[in-house]
Amino acid sequence: MKKIISFILTIALVTTCFIGYDSKSVKAESKEFNLTFGKQITAKFEGTYQSENFHGYKFNLGSNANIKVVISSKSGSVRWGIATEKKAYQPYTYAPSDTTVYLPKGTGYYLLLNGTGEYTFKVTYVGASKVRFPKSSGRFSDVYSVSIPFTYTGTYDYANSHLRMKNSTPKMASASMSLYSDNTGKVYVYPKRYGKTVISLTMAGGNTAKYTLHITRGYWYIAKGCKKKAPKPVGVKKPKWSSSKKKKVSIKKKSGKIKAKKGGRVTLTAKKGKVKYRLKTVVTDYKKLARRAYKEIRDSVNNPDKLKIYSACRGYAKVRTDAPRIPVVYFDFGSTNYYGAMIRTKLVAYYDDVMTVRSYTVANSNSVYKKKTMKKKYYKK
Repeated sequence: MKKIISFILTIALVTTCFIGYDSKSVKAESKEFNLTFGKQITAKFEGTYQSENFHGYKFNLGSNANIKVVISSKSGSVRWGIATEKKAYQPYTYAPSDTTVYLPKGTGYYLLLNGTGEYTFKVTYVGASKVRFPKSSGRFSDVYSVSIPFTYTGTYDYANSHLRMKNSTPKMASASMSLYSDNTGKVYVYPKRYGKTVISLTMAGGNTAKYTLHITRGYWYIAKGCKKKAPKPVGVKKPKWSSSKKKKVSIKKKSGKIKAKKGGRVTLTAKKGKVKYRLKTVVTDYKKLARRAYKEIRDSVNNPDKLKIYSACRGYAKVRTDAPRIPVVYFDFGSTNYYGAMIRTKLVAYYDDVMTVRSYTVANSNSVYKKKTMKKKYYKK
């Protein structure tokens, strides 16, 4: 008798957490059962008033795990949730439902059902979803970015909600993650400075996988006329700098202060003892970039003679959310389609790491920082 009274109070407490009922609304129809994983169960509520009908299926978990709940209502209306006496883990969801829920190791869990009529359900122990890298470390090669593959177990929906990435040293490299439905994914890393960074992937209820990336090359985007110090290798004191093309970018040996004279690609090298850090530098000549972008716009529109440039400016923008801002030009233009209607487009153009002009459309010029208007004579030559 004491056990039944205790369970009724438990249901009252947890129900209050879910839907705000007080203990007075829970009456003698409340029942407690033990849950068997993998077994399909059919049961029925007695009575007709929804708030009086509560069934609780008690279970324990010996480790962090995912459980899958498949429930349907044969008649009447049924809703369910998962909780302990102190915490609600799964807010009430109406049947039919097919849901995977992550729960930490613990005892005294309840699958709570509230409603009228007959219902059927089955709870399956899925276990912990896991993530892994095929290897634990690697070196950055001479490309603009590196992709690190990984695999995971369990469903895509669960991983998409519960997989988290951490980059130990953002000032050395930025990183982003993509997840695919075939239980694979990739981490994309964009290096900035010499050193190493550790990429950690943590799956809730599962594990943490780590990948150490050693960086000896970086990429730097600057504009012609730029005068600033090159990004110094982290943890390296007083390296000696040199430039592969002094006519394009000159650099002071000790201070690392540069002067960008001409557009193009240059390799800046910092040496100190065994450290040899190569900084691949892309210098943007705004006028040349604007002319090339304008030419490509003319070549792509339906009627170049009716191309109208509303505005053009130069500045800096992020071509990826996880990457630093780089020099770009912005064009706001209109062109006619095959029916003669004027179509307005706002476009950002930039050089990639091999000096190919890339572009993408934007909603407005707000994504461009430090904007300066460009005269027509600069891009119409």
